Formats: sequence, C-alpha cells, structure tokens
Amino acid sequence: MDTDLATSVQADRLFRVKSSSPAILHLEFESSSALRRPARLMRYNTLAHTTDPELLPVHSVLMLLRPEANSSNLSGRYQVVGENGQIHDFRYHVVRLWEERIETLLNAGSGLAPLALLTREAGKDLPGTVVRI
Repeated sequence: MDTDLATSVQADRLFRVKSSSPAILHLEFESSSALRRPARLMRYNTLAHTTDPELLPVHSVLMLLRPEANSSNLSGRYQVVGENGQIHDFRYHVVRLWEERIETLLNAGSGLAPLALLTREAGKDLPGTVVRI
C-alpha cells in the first residue's frame, strides 16, 4: 500500500469552544444520504484533533437537513473491530432537523433560527415561521 496519506480534506465547520472545558465543535451538514458517512466523520474528527496545537477534544455533530439524508446506520456510534479484538470506537451526535422543535432553534440565536424552516412543525405554517424568524 502507498504510505502517503496526505489528502485534501475539508470539514463543513469547526469552532473552538472557549470554556472551562475547551474543545472543538465539528459540524457536518448533510442534505442527502452519503456512503461511508460515519467513517468520514471519524476521519474529520481525527484530523481536526491532530492538527490542533492544543490537541483539544473534538465533538462531531452530524446535522441532517431533511429526511432523505437519514439512514439506518446513523446511530451516533461507529465501531471498527480488528482481528485481534482491538476496537476503534467513535461517537458522534446526530441532529435530525425535521424532528426539532421550532422554539428550540429560534431560541438558539440568530445563527440557528433559519434552520427552524426545516422542521416538520414549520411545514405546517411556513409563512408564520418566516415571520417569527
């Protein structure tokens, strides 16, 4: 196998969280289903961690923008078990935006408020949701 693992990889969004427990927040937005998505998330997570000078923990969140992006393998956990029993256990969070409540997104601030339009709840009154935003 070729040992050159250099690659051009770009995650959707990375945020440095400054708090008593500093970390990196990794957001990945998806509007359609994609092959090997959990493996790709683990790759982005690892690269974000290892390229950070402080080696901060990285919390990955998969933001599914519509039901067509959902699939049964998106459990929030991706495991790879080696022949010797060694386990690589990667955990991530899945947000299915259509299942979220409008109030949750509107109260989260102006950056997330437009995502309220993607909820099932908003679909019942799209003009009213636009006015609320």
